[in-house]
Amino acid sequence: MREEKLTPELLKRFLEGQATEEERLLVETWYQETNFTESEGTPFNQEAHLLRIREKINTTTGEFLDLDSSPMPVRLWRQAQRYVAVALILLIGGLGLYYVSELSQPTTSSIASLVIKNSEKKVAKHTLPDGTSIWLNPEASLSYYPESFMGDHRNVTLEGEAFFDVSKDASRPFIINSKEIVIKVLGTSFNVRAISGQENYAVSVVSGKVEVASVKEADKNVTLLAEEEAVFEVATGSLLTSRIPDKNQPNAPWQPVSLAFEDTPLKDVAQQLEKRFGITVQLAHEGLNKCLVTANFDQNRLSEVLETITQMLGATYEINASVVTISGEGCTNPGPGTHQ
Repeated sequence: MREEKLTPELLKRFLEGQATEEERLLVETWYQETNFTESEGTPFNQEAHLLRIREKINTTTGEFLDLDSSPMPVRLWRQAQRYVAVALILLIGGLGLYYVSELSQPTTSSIASLVIKNSEKKVAKHTLPDGTSIWLNPEASLSYYPESFMGDHRNVTLEGEAFFDVSKDASRPFIINSKEIVIKVLGTSFNVRAISGQENYAVSVVSGKVEVASVKEADKNVTLLAEEEAVFEVATGSLLTSRIPDKNQPNAPWQPVSLAFEDTPLKDVAQQLEKRFGITVQLAHEGLNKCLVTANFDQNRLSEVLETITQMLGATYEINASVVTISGEGCTNPGPGTHQ
């Protein structure tokens, strides 16, 4: 097949996973033959690379698509979205920025998904293409197809536990898939525990509204509002709802709290965190007991509190189940860390 046959319709089929093997080979060969690679020793310039891809698409398809001009006819705008989606997918795949694998769940795309896995022993924050923020717990992973953020739905797949702060978009629901449950939201903040092999899956809502449904029985679903949670029991298939424990109980690590410290020894800070979150905090070095903390936290989660305090003190932290270990050389001459 010749390059002039790389039409908008072909790119559309490729993006939607409907291209034939020969057509997929054409698109992949086209990308390989574009000679976009940087010369040896030259830093990679992502913006320049993407611009060259756009120019190549314009030349190949015979249509000029100015993505920065406004207004744009709806038909051309939709085509532009598809072209850039293809370009980004090929770009990311070529760079190898993420570990790439195929999702086991059914999907409308044949393009490899992007997988973000938190291999650290602390909570890791990531921002998705739509601006949604996620905090992945240790060993948790999130998979998604880049083009899914340009369609009618934003789809991701979660394995493990994570907190989501979803960017609001009433026209494009945000859907989280897991092995046992599916979660649908428009814009809200909530925590999901979806660890394969555990007896229960749980969704706890901080703000907004969330729909939770069983993967195997779609008619088995519940709608959650703020301060409500749903627990799916794997053995029985039951989906139960309840209120999040009241303020007299320890907070879950993902629940936001307000705290204030002024020249407070770190060992006392650790005791307050233990009481507020129902965890155990260990100081790995005796010198850390001498460190003083001055900080004000306004509706922050445990991971954010720990990240701020350890950065102030030049320390690090690790989470293992409900045990937090803070490591560092400590403070020979105690002085306050400051955070407002």
